[in-house]
Amino acid sequence: MPESMPTIQELVAASLRAQGYDGLFNPGDECACILNDLMPCDEPSINCVAGFRGPPRDDDFDFGVYESREEAEKANEENARN
Repeated sequence: MPESMPTIQELVAASLRAQGYDGLFNPGDECACILNDLMPCDEPSINCVAGFRGPPRDDDFDFGVYESREEAEKANEENARN
């Protein structure tokens, strides 16, 4: 493969950055990833969608990825109160 050909991961990361997203998450699963560690599973689902980083949704992760920036900010506010 020529060096100039970007990988799917690189294309997705560039698109997410360009549109202001922080990562991906799968709404039907407890799976999420952020730009600096995108697709660590090496098997992204066709159900993965773009999202915004926020506080963890559970104790298994250091972060959560939310459907909207507003939802992530609301979760950050609620997390700060607790």
